[in-house]
Amino acid sequence: MKKKIGIVYSSYNNYDLLKHEVLNRVDFCDYPVINIDDHSNLENQKKGMKICLENNIHYELNKGKGVQFAVNQGIEYLSKNYDCDWVFCFQQDIFPMEKTFFHDFANKIEKINYSDIGSIGFNILSRDKVYMDEEVFESYNKEKIAKGFMGVFILSDTKKMFQKL
Repeated sequence: MKKKIGIVYSSYNNYDLLKHEVLNRVDFCDYPVINIDDHSNLENQKKGMKICLENNIHYELNKGKGVQFAVNQGIEYLSKNYDCDWVFCFQQDIFPMEKTFFHDFANKIEKINYSDIGSIGFNILSRDKVYMDEEVFESYNKEKIAKGFMGVFILSDTKKMFQKL
Protein backbone atom coordinates (compact mmCIF):
# COMPACT_ATOMS: atom_id res chain seq x y z
CA MET A 1 0.00 0.00 0.00
CA LYS A 2 1.50 3.33 -1.13
CA LYS A 3 2.03 5.97 1.57
CA LYS A 4 3.52 9.40 0.93
CA ILE A 5 5.39 9.57 4.26
CA GLY A 6 7.07 6.99 6.50
CA ILE A 7 8.77 7.51 9.86
CA VAL A 8 11.76 5.66 11.32
CA TYR A 9 12.69 5.87 14.99
CA SER A 10 15.83 4.29 16.35
CA SER A 11 15.75 3.58 20.06
CA TYR A 12 18.07 2.32 22.76
CA ASN A 13 16.86 1.93 26.36
CA ASN A 14 14.71 5.06 26.06
CA TYR A 15 11.09 4.08 25.65
CA ASP A 16 9.88 6.51 28.30
CA LEU A 17 10.83 9.34 25.89
CA LEU A 18 8.86 7.69 23.09
CA LYS A 19 5.83 7.11 25.31
CA HIS A 20 5.72 10.32 27.33
CA GLU A 21 7.14 12.87 24.89
CA VAL A 22 6.87 11.82 21.25
CA LEU A 23 3.54 10.01 21.39
CA ASN A 24 1.95 12.81 23.43
CA ARG A 25 3.19 15.56 21.13
CA VAL A 26 3.04 14.19 17.58
CA ASP A 27 0.17 13.07 15.37
CA PHE A 28 1.60 10.60 12.85
CA CYS A 29 -1.58 10.94 10.73
CA ASP A 30 -1.78 7.20 10.10
CA TYR A 31 1.55 7.25 8.28
CA PRO A 32 3.58 4.10 8.94
CA VAL A 33 6.05 4.30 11.82
CA ILE A 34 8.76 1.74 12.49
CA ASN A 35 10.87 1.62 15.63
CA ILE A 36 14.23 -0.10 15.32
CA ASP A 37 15.57 -1.13 18.72
CA ASP A 38 19.37 -1.01 18.89
CA HIS A 39 19.71 -3.94 21.30
CA SER A 40 18.25 -2.37 24.43
CA ASN A 41 18.37 -4.50 27.56
CA LEU A 42 15.65 -7.17 27.71
CA GLU A 43 13.42 -5.14 30.05
CA ASN A 44 13.45 -2.17 27.67
CA GLN A 45 12.92 -4.38 24.61
CA LYS A 46 9.75 -5.75 26.22
CA LYS A 47 8.63 -2.23 27.19
CA GLY A 48 9.33 -1.03 23.64
CA MET A 49 7.39 -3.88 22.05
CA LYS A 50 4.40 -3.15 24.29
CA ILE A 51 4.44 0.61 23.64
CA CYS A 52 4.80 0.07 19.90
CA LEU A 53 2.00 -2.52 19.79
CA GLU A 54 -0.34 -0.20 21.73
CA ASN A 55 0.41 2.69 19.33
CA ASN A 56 0.37 0.93 15.96
CA ILE A 57 4.14 1.25 15.55
CA HIS A 58 5.99 -1.60 13.86
CA TYR A 59 8.80 -2.84 16.12
CA GLU A 60 11.97 -4.61 15.00
CA LEU A 61 15.25 -5.43 16.67
CA ASN A 62 18.21 -3.95 14.77
CA LYS A 63 19.77 -6.66 12.59
CA GLY A 64 23.11 -4.90 13.02
CA LYS A 65 24.28 -2.44 15.65
CA GLY A 66 24.20 1.33 15.42
CA VAL A 67 22.06 4.04 13.91
CA GLN A 68 23.34 3.43 10.37
CA PHE A 69 21.94 -0.11 10.41
CA ALA A 70 18.71 1.06 12.07
CA VAL A 71 18.13 3.71 9.38
CA ASN A 72 18.86 1.25 6.59
CA GLN A 73 16.57 -1.39 8.09
CA GLY A 74 13.77 1.12 8.62
CA ILE A 75 14.01 2.46 5.08
CA GLU A 76 14.01 -1.07 3.66
CA TYR A 77 10.87 -1.91 5.64
CA LEU A 78 9.05 1.27 4.56
CA SER A 79 10.13 0.87 0.92
CA LYS A 80 9.03 -2.75 0.75
CA ASN A 81 5.71 -2.32 2.55
CA TYR A 82 4.63 1.24 1.75
CA ASP A 83 6.74 2.60 -1.14
CA CYS A 84 7.08 5.93 0.71
CA ASP A 85 8.12 9.08 -1.16
CA TRP A 86 9.48 10.69 2.03
CA VAL A 87 11.14 8.98 4.99
CA PHE A 88 11.80 10.84 8.22
CA CYS A 89 14.59 9.38 10.33
CA PHE A 90 14.46 10.33 14.01
CA GLN A 91 16.19 9.33 17.16
CA GLN A 92 14.30 9.19 20.44
CA ASP A 93 15.01 12.78 21.46
CA ILE A 94 14.10 14.42 18.17
CA PHE A 95 10.51 15.06 17.19
CA PRO A 96 8.46 17.78 15.48
CA MET A 97 7.33 20.58 17.77
CA GLU A 98 3.93 21.01 16.13
CA LYS A 99 1.44 18.20 16.64
CA THR A 100 0.21 18.70 13.05
CA PHE A 101 3.68 18.62 11.46
CA PHE A 102 3.12 15.55 9.24
CA HIS A 103 -0.30 16.75 8.11
CA ASP A 104 1.13 20.20 7.30
CA PHE A 105 4.15 18.72 5.53
CA ALA A 106 1.94 16.47 3.37
CA ASN A 107 -0.16 19.48 2.36
CA LYS A 108 2.93 21.52 1.44
CA ILE A 109 4.52 18.85 -0.73
CA GLU A 110 1.32 18.50 -2.71
CA LYS A 111 1.97 22.02 -4.04
CA ILE A 112 5.60 21.64 -5.17
CA ASN A 113 7.66 19.52 -7.52
CA TYR A 114 10.10 17.75 -5.27
CA SER A 115 11.53 15.27 -7.75
CA ASP A 116 14.97 16.94 -7.59
CA ILE A 117 15.10 17.12 -3.78
CA GLY A 118 17.25 14.45 -2.12
CA SER A 119 16.99 15.56 1.48
CA ILE A 120 15.83 18.43 3.63
CA GLY A 121 16.80 19.74 7.04
CA PHE A 122 14.96 21.52 9.78
CA ASN A 123 15.60 24.30 12.22
CA ILE A 124 16.41 22.52 15.49
CA LEU A 125 15.56 24.21 18.77
CA SER A 126 16.82 23.21 22.19
CA ARG A 127 16.51 24.27 25.80
CA ASP A 128 19.70 22.56 26.91
CA LYS A 129 21.93 25.70 27.02
CA VAL A 130 24.60 23.75 25.13
CA TYR A 131 23.52 24.50 21.58
CA MET A 132 21.69 27.75 22.11
CA ASP A 133 20.37 30.34 24.51
CA GLU A 134 17.09 29.55 26.30
CA GLU A 135 15.55 32.70 24.83
CA VAL A 136 15.47 31.10 21.37
CA PHE A 137 13.02 28.47 22.53
CA GLU A 138 10.96 31.03 24.44
CA SER A 139 10.74 33.18 21.30
CA TYR A 140 9.45 30.19 19.38
CA ASN A 141 6.80 29.56 22.05
CA LYS A 142 5.67 33.19 21.66
CA GLU A 143 5.22 32.53 17.91
CA LYS A 144 8.14 34.72 16.96
CA ILE A 145 10.63 33.64 14.33
CA ALA A 146 13.33 31.71 16.15
CA LYS A 147 16.72 30.85 14.71
CA GLY A 148 17.96 27.47 15.85
CA PHE A 149 20.57 25.46 13.99
CA MET A 150 20.42 23.17 11.02
CA GLY A 151 20.42 19.57 12.10
CA VAL A 152 23.39 17.42 11.17
CA PHE A 153 22.42 14.36 9.16
CA ILE A 154 22.57 11.40 11.49
CA LEU A 155 25.25 9.61 9.48
CA SER A 156 27.44 12.69 9.06
CA ASP A 157 30.90 13.23 10.46
CA THR A 158 30.33 14.84 13.85
CA LYS A 159 33.92 14.96 15.10
CA LYS A 160 33.83 18.75 14.87
CA MET A 161 30.15 19.11 15.59
CA PHE A 162 30.32 22.33 17.58
CA GLN A 163 32.49 23.98 14.95
CA LYS A 164 29.95 23.01 12.26
CA LEU A 165 27.08 24.53 14.22
